[in-house]
Amino acid sequence: MIILRDSISISTGHIMGKEYEHAISFHELYKGLQKSQRNVMWKDSVAGYSINALKNTYKLRQSLLNGTYKMSQYQRFKIYEPKKRDILATRIQDRQYQRSICDNILYPQTTKRYIRDNCACQKGKGVDDALDRLAIHLRRYFRKNKTSDGWVLQCDIQKFFPSTQHVVAQKALCRAIEDEEAVASSCVIIESFCTPLIEDKLIEFGVKEENAGKIAYSLALERMKVIDAKIKTPGKVDEMIMISHKKMEDLLLKTDLKLENQEFIFEWITRETFSGIGLGSQVSQITELSVLNGLDHFIKERLHIKHYVRYMDDFLLIHNDKKYLSYCYDEIKHYVETLNLALNKKSGIYRISQGVKFLKWRYILTNTGKVVRKMNKKSIIKQRRKMRKFKEKLETGEITMKAVQDNFRSWCANAERGNTKAMIHKMRKYYYELYKEVAPYGNCSKKRRTVTKDGKDCREYPGKYNRDTRKST
Repeated sequence: MIILRDSISISTGHIMGKEYEHAISFHELYKGLQKSQRNVMWKDSVAGYSINALKNTYKLRQSLLNGTYKMSQYQRFKIYEPKKRDILATRIQDRQYQRSICDNILYPQTTKRYIRDNCACQKGKGVDDALDRLAIHLRRYFRKNKTSDGWVLQCDIQKFFPSTQHVVAQKALCRAIEDEEAVASSCVIIESFCTPLIEDKLIEFGVKEENAGKIAYSLALERMKVIDAKIKTPGKVDEMIMISHKKMEDLLLKTDLKLENQEFIFEWITRETFSGIGLGSQVSQITELSVLNGLDHFIKERLHIKHYVRYMDDFLLIHNDKKYLSYCYDEIKHYVETLNLALNKKSGIYRISQGVKFLKWRYILTNTGKVVRKMNKKSIIKQRRKMRKFKEKLETGEITMKAVQDNFRSWCANAERGNTKAMIHKMRKYYYELYKEVAPYGNCSKKRRTVTKDGKDCREYPGKYNRDTRKST
């Protein structure tokens, strides 16, 4: 039996860091697979891979030790809710590896540098945490200034994920991660997001769509090899660049492109600084949080803004001086431009009395210091429109009544985050008028029976009893 040393890469003799060595251990890779397959076991690819989980994990580990591991081609598709976005879905094997790297190295080493009010994609944080933190900051502002009058600077990065340059993202991770091997792996994953850009360029120049994906994937792999060599073996970079460029030329020669087009694409691939971090990978979320981490510290430590909340690329500053917020806007704009990003045109300054809008919620700070959280009117109109469409689909048999109930229950659970008792009551009444049945509750358990004070089941009387007059048994 041959025992392989974990600490040394078999192919290159490159000494691995202890953290990376632990991350690609069999136990951690297998744990990564177990986490990655949650709620997606209905997919044939995941189920097939998981049947031979131990064998596939062993093969993945050996390929990482041998230096023969290659990322699989992304699956591209679009989503249209809440708005149109391009998604790059990773294969289950890549997801397993990336999950282990993220949980053991990327997440713990990057998040320890974050401020408290960076609320996205972290354990114990999320949308609810961001909304709660904004309410806390509004209350603190009122206690300090003894007034509800003040100003808000609200900012949003224009096309944050598609606009982020790979070089900027890689530098952000290099500053945060100490393990060299983990840095190389992360940079290679970031560079892999150039695949769809190369594919689109090939299609634009006349390559057939069915062939463009495979060619783009092969070309991207050669770029990734160069990035990997720059970090792991700097002395052999020139040699690796020559080999990769030769393979790229050979790949382009196999296409039906004209010679001048081949030369143009080759120059573009080898010299272009690509932008765009693909949605669909856990590495993407951690990377983008790290890209703006410097901005968080700049706002808190250099601009001395106490009341500040950020959720990914949406952030706001609260202050009592409009002129100072105007100065902050200019400074933030300049800082963002150094990252080759830009603020959205919607970014600007407005009064707190207009209602602070954040993550599709509207906050009202009253004269007594109470914070009232209201749902965005657009969300209510959108849900009503969706309910009418569901009614039509229900009549044609396209969906079931259970799907309608699940959708409404989910919407109610979201609405219950705010001061929306009256609004939910109206929506439940509208649901009853539309479907002629009692609307389900948002956070009500199936085993829990809701009754009124006089013992009647309030679900038999839609809209007659509000939540304050109910008790549970």
